[in-house]
Amino acid sequence: MYPGENGDVDRVQHLGVVFDPFFYPGHLYEFFPADHPLTKRRRSYQSLTGAALMLPRSLFAEIGGYHEEYINGGEDIDLTLQLLAKGYGLRCVTESRIYHLASQTPGRNDFEEHNGSILKRRCLDRICPDLHLHAKADGYELRLSKWMRPYLALPQRRRELVEKRYGQQADADTLKEAVLREPLWHAGRARLVELLDAQATTKQPPARRFC
Repeated sequence: MYPGENGDVDRVQHLGVVFDPFFYPGHLYEFFPADHPLTKRRRSYQSLTGAALMLPRSLFAEIGGYHEEYINGGEDIDLTLQLLAKGYGLRCVTESRIYHLASQTPGRNDFEEHNGSILKRRCLDRICPDLHLHAKADGYELRLSKWMRPYLALPQRRRELVEKRYGQQADADTLKEAVLREPLWHAGRARLVELLDAQATTKQPPARRFC
């Protein structure tokens, strides 16, 4: 989890690793509210992060532990794919809550190309893109940005229903409740930021005058 700051709710950091259509791994529903209903759904995964991975020591040794070619990244994906290949299932314990200071090690992202090439060589034939499958099951769509990066979005009809329910005149508290329920309602989030910025501006004390 990412801890909430300044009164905000805790947010999802890791709920399971998913793969987009380009075989790039990511965290499912990262930054969703920790108590969102979708975070409680029981799911099977192809991979899990090593930051909070639990398995018997004997099993860890049996599959050879972390592959030593990786440099601070990718070894946990490789490890869990090896577990899956041996017939073990991978689940995220949704009742647990661990606060993880992600990517704090110096140079954490310096070897992404190196690690990615090793993962591709060792495991590409075992990886199946599945982000779109989770999205469809949960009522979302997978789209491509203008930079050709996949992202999750609300289907048009679902977005229209949210817009109709909360309208253009909703206050900040109502909008906050709405975006906690529908974290992918980006228009509502942008409108909430505008309202909060306006409130912060009006609450600023008047500037002092110096004579």
